[in-house]
Amino acid sequence: SNVNPSGGLQYACKKRGRWNFPEHLSIEQTGVTYCVMNTVVVKFGGTSLASLADFQAIARKLCERDQQIVVVVSAQAGMTDQLIEKMSDVADRPPVHALDALVCTGEQQSAAIMAAALTAAGRRAEVVPPWLLFETDGDFGDAEIDGLDMTPIRERLQNKIVPVVAGFTGRAPDGRLCTLGRGGSDYTAVALGAALGAEVE
Repeated sequence: SNVNPSGGLQYACKKRGRWNFPEHLSIEQTGVTYCVMNTVVVKFGGTSLASLADFQAIARKLCERDQQIVVVVSAQAGMTDQLIEKMSDVADRPPVHALDALVCTGEQQSAAIMAAALTAAGRRAEVVPPWLLFETDGDFGDAEIDGLDMTPIRERLQNKIVPVVAGFTGRAPDGRLCTLGRGGSDYTAVALGAALGAEVE
């Protein structure tokens, strides 16, 4: 379903299982919402990215659209569980920061493949690492977004390049990777949509 995020200095935030838009957050680059006409944020979950053929089919469909597009991707279905299982083979209680650093690689893999598929299909695309965008409170495993720098997104949209963002991931105040918890890729997409004043699909 489509989500129409509110404008201004407001972002998606998870509170007790709900989505809301707290007003205390700020955009580091401009201090105002960066609105781009005819732009949409499109999020793809793990089940829609089950095979490489799925990536290619999605890329071809996206190339048919005449909008500016920002793509957010989840890890492929089952990937996160596989990564958690690998970690459990090493340690019964791994450090949460180490677990976060591992599990977010599933989304990074999806972003790299999607950017390559889009480029091969004829639409310029680049991976935008989410830790360049999202500053969080550093609560490993269930972090909240505290700030968002839209500069990397803005620069690519201005150059007609599709930004592809790995969902679920941000950076802690000390620079380490941390994950946004359950629904983290949706959280990523809605936050970007709010900052862009764009529809989220």
